[in-house]
Amino acid sequence: MLFICQKQKHSKEGKSWASMPEILEQFTTDCRSPEANKVSAPAVPETEASEVQDLLTATPATMALLQNRHLKIGQLYLAIMLIFFNDPAKPVANKLVYCNHKDHDQKVFMLTSMDDVEATMVHKPILAPEVTIKVPHADLKLWKATKSKMPKMCDSKYVEVALPQKHHMILMEFQKVKVAMAYRQSWNWLPPWPAFSNKA
Repeated sequence: MLFICQKQKHSKEGKSWASMPEILEQFTTDCRSPEANKVSAPAVPETEASEVQDLLTATPATMALLQNRHLKIGQLYLAIMLIFFNDPAKPVANKLVYCNHKDHDQKVFMLTSMDDVEATMVHKPILAPEVTIKVPHADLKLWKATKSKMPKMCDSKYVEVALPQKHHMILMEFQKVKVAMAYRQSWNWLPPWPAFSNKA
């Protein structure tokens, strides 16, 4: 670009070229040189490096996972839906917003499998039958990863600790009630009020 605009004197490298073929030859040499590649292109961190995929032979299931990189087999997800928020008081503020899905609400689903047509999502409630739904590839973008956990039966040792009669505040209140009952019973042992006042 600097050669075309005749501004080579402003080049950061401080080089000048006489013709386009000369520039092309230098460009080809730089591309073939490993050392030049290290200088011109910073190394990609290992965390950002991704596996090369053959898209020509990739199955629809593989393509669906590539297009929805937030999805991984065995991870937990929530279903969301897109609605149009209409506020009569503020017509300018009308907009599309995401909310919980009307059919699945806040149920947590696990992505168990992916075939060439749809994905399989499974929800495992505690006191109800397992729920399995099929999600077409086009709707996978409406599932978001969640940190929420699948509901599960609490271990008996934790249940015992959480029982009301084991809590110190409940025990204190129970002692107060016992004292109040003893105080009430002590009044029943006294004679009627007039007789008590005459003896006094």
